[in-house]
Amino acid sequence: MRVLEISIVIILMLAAFYVIIDVTADAAERTGKAAAEEACKAVNMFVQGTENDAVNRASLRACRTIDLEALPLKGEKKEDVLKDIGQHIDKTWDIFLKGSKESYFGDNNLWDSEKQCMILYTFTIKKDVGTAIPMGELIQYLKTTPYKVADTSDGCAGSEGGFCKPTCNADERRVKALKTCAPDSKGNAQQCCMPSSVYNSCEAHNGDCLPTQSYPEKIAYPGWNCARNGYSCYVGKKNYQSYLDYVYFDGGTVGFDEAEPLYPQNFRANGEKRAVTYAIVFASRVTQSASIGNSLIHLTLWSNTPGAPTNTNGVILAPLDKVKNACNVQTRDS
Repeated sequence: MRVLEISIVIILMLAAFYVIIDVTADAAERTGKAAAEEACKAVNMFVQGTENDAVNRASLRACRTIDLEALPLKGEKKEDVLKDIGQHIDKTWDIFLKGSKESYFGDNNLWDSEKQCMILYTFTIKKDVGTAIPMGELIQYLKTTPYKVADTSDGCAGSEGGFCKPTCNADERRVKALKTCAPDSKGNAQQCCMPSSVYNSCEAHNGDCLPTQSYPEKIAYPGWNCARNGYSCYVGKKNYQSYLDYVYFDGGTVGFDEAEPLYPQNFRANGEKRAVTYAIVFASRVTQSASIGNSLIHLTLWSNTPGAPTNTNGVILAPLDKVKNACNVQTRDS
């Protein structure tokens, strides 16, 4: 009888946990995209060390499928679409803790035992983009475009960069240090120095402002600015991660359905109107055959490790119609 009572208490506690998670997720979803993302990540962190399937399934109810509507979120250029997709692929990887859990969906999945993936984002592409985007072009962009760059400054001005020096150079200004500058090797007190121009965030972070062209060991980084016209910010290739590097660094993989390009709204191909909605998916245990549950999706898998990845976590970009039945979709109505 005692065992039965304990079992009932556990079931009631799990039921209460489900209710709390649902209420929290509903509130976050109504608040907006950022709140919904944070709610999913926060609960993933809360149960990070838990391998209990029931608790994991309950916690994942906090992860809602977010409709981004039409990309790009700002602008109407093809490059803006590529950037938005890259940022949300990496955001997906970040929300699911960079694939750090061996199993996210468990063997006794309370959603569906065959579904080892979840659709985190859906989107279309604005008709103003005009042209179809070959998947190979997207992949090349994600492989070569910096997503994160190492700040190799002293950081004495916090997120603005800055350098600790006994005396600022003639082309620098002294600013209030947000992080104490330690004395130099000779025991001299140091102050926080920044470039004279507030528009030179590149050199404030130890990047190089150079005439805009190609350099063998450097890559242009648009996230930091140069004050001089005709100059761009460059960083050493060893100091940045591309969008795909961000996932690869943690042993993850990224999968693409390369059967067709990305079509904007109202695009016509061979006389037929193409209205495609796309999905960004977090997938657990992606296999060599790129199978997701019972569904075989013909994907090109990209990984930093030689050969096709086996049983690894990753992110997948594919048309929604190809993954909606193979993966979990979590909304307020589901």
